[in-house]
Amino acid sequence: MAVSASAWDHRLEFIYLTSVAVQNVCMGDSDGSFGSLFTFTVGGRSYEHPEELKYGTNPHHKCVRLRSDGSRDVCTIADEHVGALSATNMHDIDLGLRMLIPYRENPAVALVKHVNPTGMAIAHPGATGPEVFRAARVADPDATHGTVVTTCKVDSSLGEELLAHPAHVLAAAGFTDDALRLLGSDEFCTRMRSLRLVEIDTALAVNGQDLQASTLVDGSLLVEWHSAVAPPERSAVRNPPPDECAWAAASFGYHVALHCRTLSAVAVSGLKVIAIASGYVNSLHALEAVLGTLSRRRHLVDESLPLVLASDGHFAIVDPVPLLRQHGIKYFVAAGGKAEEEDLIGRAAAAGVHVTLTARRAFRH
Repeated sequence: MAVSASAWDHRLEFIYLTSVAVQNVCMGDSDGSFGSLFTFTVGGRSYEHPEELKYGTNPHHKCVRLRSDGSRDVCTIADEHVGALSATNMHDIDLGLRMLIPYRENPAVALVKHVNPTGMAIAHPGATGPEVFRAARVADPDATHGTVVTTCKVDSSLGEELLAHPAHVLAAAGFTDDALRLLGSDEFCTRMRSLRLVEIDTALAVNGQDLQASTLVDGSLLVEWHSAVAPPERSAVRNPPPDECAWAAASFGYHVALHCRTLSAVAVSGLKVIAIASGYVNSLHALEAVLGTLSRRRHLVDESLPLVLASDGHFAIVDPVPLLRQHGIKYFVAAGGKAEEEDLIGRAAAAGVHVTLTARRAFRH
């Protein structure tokens, strides 16, 4: 798709940040579209082949997606009755995939809205799509018009489930013919006018490093390299839960927390998110918010499964132990790594709370 050159009214010069060069060598052809010379070269890898998205974060924002030669496409449109994806749609699909890839062997659903998780559940191998979708919705049952990302192949039963819970994007490992007929029918499209069906490649591996770039007010370009986020390894954390089920829940909960806007807290029962609080500026406030939600949804907690609270924050200044004890939380996992937190594990144990520290900060702004 041609990209309007009018969206770009300036030329990027060579910018050197350590060993990286970012270059735009062509601002467009005479017909007002970008030519094949529009490239970004980062660390020896070139990104080109501009594809214009529907819009960026907002409808008045222009956005293009650049791809490198030989790269696999994260997704393909399965039904084009509502047109192209926006930048937020792409970010939501990408975030959902990053959350699901470590658990892709199981039926799993991640729910994302405005590039922030609203729910996630991992089910046993025999679970149906509607079952795992309903489990993922527990964390925010009122959320609608977001993105549903699933490792399941969508059939008509999951399609019917969506009628009661509208979404903008359904990204799945595949669609049955019956599902495509239902989701593409005139009746369904009338009720779900903006639903986009996207087939995702769950065999993709998460890139080892993420590149993020932003323009500062002085016109300079800030480029960051982030290590990919994955569930923590048991051997790499301090004081992992001795119980295998509790460790699986702690690892899962922390994995979800690291994909939320910092500062965040996540309550999980087994491999199902019960409550999420994200985007706070105080770690303790995030805990208070998620525990407040948890207290209203305690009836949804399976008492046979470990209940774990996870946080991406630090607790060198504020003490989470009284709050955790007050709400009966037995397992808590957080980043840790600060000297002031050295005695947190011992103090929590005296209060009946098992604390695990990953010793690795991974804020997501």
